[in-house]
Formats: sequence, C-alpha cells, structure tokens
Amino acid sequence: MHITIKKMKTHHTDTSANDVSTTFIVAEDGKEFRIIYRSNMYGRSLSLAGREGTLHMSKEDNKVYIQNVALGGGCGLLISDEPVEGLSPLAVRCIIFAEHLKKPKEIILTNDRTENRGKYPALLIDGIVQDFCRYSKIFEDTP
Repeated sequence: MHITIKKMKTHHTDTSANDVSTTFIVAEDGKEFRIIYRSNMYGRSLSLAGREGTLHMSKEDNKVYIQNVALGGGCGLLISDEPVEGLSPLAVRCIIFAEHLKKPKEIILTNDRTENRGKYPALLIDGIVQDFCRYSKIFEDTP
C-alpha cells in the first residue's frame, strides 16, 4: 500500500456561504485521481473531477462509490452507485484528514516503510514522520 495525497489549490467560490473547494491529487498504487473536497455552511462533499456525482464509502464491501441522484418518474428519485476502481476508503479518509488539519500540502501513508517496529504503516505529513497511533481513530481499520 502506498497512498500520496497532494493538496493542489483552494478556491473560495462564495464568501457569503463560506463555500470553499479544495482540489487534491490522490495517487494510490499506481493510479491517480483528482478529487474535489467542497465545504460550505450547508455541508461537505467529495467528488471526482470531470464526473458528476458524490463520492461515498461503503463499509459493507470496503469500496468507494460515486453516487448520482436524479429525479425519476412520479416524483421519485433515481439513485445510481458506480464503484471507483483503484480508490480505497483509506485514501478518502486521508483527504478528509488533510482538510481537517488545514496546513499539510502532502500526506503519505505507506507500508514501504514502517514505524513502531513494523506494526503500523508510516504516516508522513509534509515529509515529517508522524506517530501513527496519535491518529489511530481516523485510520482504525488500516491493514
């Protein structure tokens, strides 16, 4: 496992609603994704650049899905979920973690280098090794 999260840019869309969009580049095991984290006074969402829908994680099968919601016949809703191959829930949690910390430009979570006598993956924030156990609630089901 090797996940790299790079914060690319932050854009203030609407200052009256504190509407902020932040773009992240996620590289995970050879695949790359551009993910947009949007936050405003109404809530937060994650989306895949160039695709309609919102990202969500499923604990049932440990996958990330892109969900589209549209109006259907008879005022019903049509909801479709499509798996995002190669993007793990752990990578999505790393994005949320990066946004929560505000400052980091890069987060790396890797098994290529281990800390704490090999028990946990290495967590690097802007190139500095962090105590993985300090953030164990966020990464509680990390392999």
